[in-house]
Amino acid sequence: MQPSDVPGSFPLLSPPLPSDADAPHWRTARVLLGHAQEGDLVIVDYIGYLADGRVFDSSSSPGRKPLAIQIGKNTVIPGLEEAVLGMQQGGQRIVIVPPALGYGERGVCLGDAGSDCLVPPNSVIEYDLTLRRVSPSPI
Repeated sequence: MQPSDVPGSFPLLSPPLPSDADAPHWRTARVLLGHAQEGDLVIVDYIGYLADGRVFDSSSSPGRKPLAIQIGKNTVIPGLEEAVLGMQQGGQRIVIVPPALGYGERGVCLGDAGSDCLVPPNSVIEYDLTLRRVSPSPI
């Protein structure tokens, strides 16, 4: 599946990375009222793409579920956590995550780095996100 095959998605790695490639970049595709903030529990549908357009993970794949993220608890890669801050319930965002805020030098590999990798080391990755639910922190 290519990003262009997903309704409402944008071409992979678009817009081009700015010169500050060490920060996540995103384009908001749909804006709604309310926003996710530090401590909130959010439920996110996602599709993750490599730079060549291959899907490496998706909440709609068989056996997969949307991500449940409590913002500020560091349970996902930093680039995703930063990207969901400020999103609105029902909102959509296309996120370009640099290696330093993604899977870095290790990537996501079954063996030694560089062999049999779902996400190769030092990969820039893209996520299409849809925020399904925002629940305020119980504390």
